[in-house]
Amino acid sequence: MKLKCLAILAETNVEDIKSQIDFWISDRAADCTALFHNLQIANDKILKCCAHLILCIDYAVDKTFKETELKMGFDKLIQANKILRSNSSSVHSLGLVALAKLVSPSHSSHSVSMYNEFKEWMSVNGYDSASFTGFDSNRFGRIVGLAREFLKNRDALMAFFDAVVDENSNKLVLAVHTFISNPWFICCNEVYSLIGEILIYPLMDLLGIDGRGGDRKRNWENVKEFVDAKLPELEKLRNNFANTILEEVLIALRRQLSSMDYFGSSTECSLDIDKIQRAPLTNLGCESEFAKLNNRIKIA
Repeated sequence: MKLKCLAILAETNVEDIKSQIDFWISDRAADCTALFHNLQIANDKILKCCAHLILCIDYAVDKTFKETELKMGFDKLIQANKILRSNSSSVHSLGLVALAKLVSPSHSSHSVSMYNEFKEWMSVNGYDSASFTGFDSNRFGRIVGLAREFLKNRDALMAFFDAVVDENSNKLVLAVHTFISNPWFICCNEVYSLIGEILIYPLMDLLGIDGRGGDRKRNWENVKEFVDAKLPELEKLRNNFANTILEEVLIALRRQLSSMDYFGSSTECSLDIDKIQRAPLTNLGCESEFAKLNNRIKIA
């Protein structure tokens, strides 16, 4: 439907648009597979958005957290009556959401926010308030960024709550106090930070997300080299530590990469190797343009 609308706006037809496109880049959602099938897009024209590999990693890690909570018993890991619970979310996800609502600049105008109070308290009590940007981050790398921000500022948060906050003043404050003092929540953030150092941040550097990685050459050959080196490294770590989380991450990454010929053996690859090096590594720009198109269609 969107492609037909685009064709109408461009005063052309779908087949003409298809003939002008060298590669189609999808995210990790299954509906893209159905779209390509319906449009009869050949396999040698299909790529995966490399940025969405980060969301794939996020999903795999959070899945392991939730399975652990189910096996151990949610109530045994945290005082469930003191938090804003959701059956579809892990303790880690719930805690980061609660922190973002209470002490992020994007929520600072809300009545429940304590962002400004916390920043002021930090500066008065000798903490580095200038480096505290709040629990706010972009879509890709958001979770690991929040995890690191929490670990960096946990001592200050605990001292702030002990000194000036009534933990029972409202449900959000009670939930945040419960999370930041909970061993399981702290453990999840430590694990996530480690995954970030091993995998997520190197991938963000490679792709230049949020301006990371500086000015470097970025193409599909670089991504393949990264993947070919990183997967064996993760396998070694998994084998050494019998790590369930790394096993889930490996399964998720391989599932995403296996749907693209380029990450198979060179004899199996049917993609135009020279042409692919000039193809974008992500579909983030396309997502932005389609969001604008959606808005135009809604207005019309």
